[in-house]
Amino acid sequence: MDPYLGGSWTMIPSIPTHSNLVENLADAIDNGSRDQHSDALTVEGQKKKLEESEQLLNQRRDLIAKYRSSVEDLLKTEP
Repeated sequence: MDPYLGGSWTMIPSIPTHSNLVENLADAIDNGSRDQHSDALTVEGQKKKLEESEQLLNQRRDLIAKYRSSVEDLLKTEP
């Protein structure tokens, strides 16, 4: 029966065999140095994003300070 058409059976995922686990482990060990390198690139990318965010935050702070100053000036000139 098709579960998408109202059938009642459920799919049970296959259990990995020992050889699948060993193969996955071997792949992880072989690719470990490459994964560490890609992590470094990711960290560098995150540092760049952080710097960009800090610049935007500082620009917004400056704009808020200018806005506040303008409002204060307007309030001083009102009778």
